Amino acid sequence: MGGWPEEFVVVTACNPRGEIVDAERNEFLDRELSALLEVKGLVHCRLTGGSPDGFHREPGYLVKCDGEVGLELGRRFEQVGIYQVLANELYLIDCKDEKETLVAKWASRYKGP
Repeated sequence: MGGWPEEFVVVTACNPRGEIVDAERNEFLDRELSALLEVKGLVHCRLTGGSPDGFHREPGYLVKCDGEVGLELGRRFEQVGIYQVLANELYLIDCKDEKETLVAKWASRYKGP
């Protein structure tokens, strides 16, 4: 599908526990996540995620890995959830109970660079 990996996650380090924190703290956490991805040797690129209406946006990363590794990353940065894309299906995965919710087709939600 359009050059995308068959399976990947979208993860952020911003706003741990779903609590809005200041830009300086989010930038620090983002740099920490970026460094961890490098150390782990995970293929990744910058991707900003957000609500369908564009009102809420958070910088994060597309990471070529399975959901289990994605959950480890999400939990490490105290995220409420992560997104996983598998065969063009976009799922929200809760970091606590691992409940998966089908959100949409990835192609319908990706807005481009």
